[in-house]
Amino acid sequence: MSEEQAAVISEQLGRLKDNIESRFQKIEALINHQNEISEERLRALRSEVGDLKKAKEDHETRIRSATEGVTQFKMFSGLANGGSGILSIIAFIRSFFNV
Repeated sequence: MSEEQAAVISEQLGRLKDNIESRFQKIEALINHQNEISEERLRALRSEVGDLKKAKEDHETRIRSATEGVTQFKMFSGLANGGSGILSIIAFIRSFFNV
């Protein structure tokens, strides 16, 4: 093998080495990018889980306050109906005795 052939082979091996290094750098960049995307998705999922917990607690609070409001309304409605019943009995008695 002559010196020219050795130089050509050496040059080809140098280019092959550069090609391989370039491909490794691309693969590393892609892997890093995928890791960043995966971490971002994981953060988003964790955030959604926290948001779901907050939404559940908020929903429970709203249901409790609505239940309390309905209970209060029923109580006041019952008192009003009872009061109106008492007044109608009093009016009946007054009209019966012409007082």
